[in-house]
Amino acid sequence: MKNAESCKGLSAFNDLAENYGHHLPGSPADLFDWLLEQPQDMVLSLLAFGAAHSVNAVEKKFTDRKRGIEQANQLGRALKVNMPDWFETTGDSYFKHVNPHDH
Repeated sequence: MKNAESCKGLSAFNDLAENYGHHLPGSPADLFDWLLEQPQDMVLSLLAFGAAHSVNAVEKKFTDRKRGIEQANQLGRALKVNMPDWFETTGDSYFKHVNPHDH
């Protein structure tokens, strides 16, 4: 990703990863026992964080992923995600993705 440091969503995601990294046990062998000792909201937050890595809501010009996009849209609506809160469209961000041969 170009200019990743300017992406609020990625920054928030990285902050979560760092935060969870401080809490998780260092040894994978200790993870399951550690999870059993955690309150349900902590476990659910970790599961949501893990699931977020598998969501792909990028709409490309030519794609057969119509169902996947609709599922991502449903997830966004359920979580009340408002993309303008996380991504600002600028001339620079737009024109970096426009092919000069598109007319």
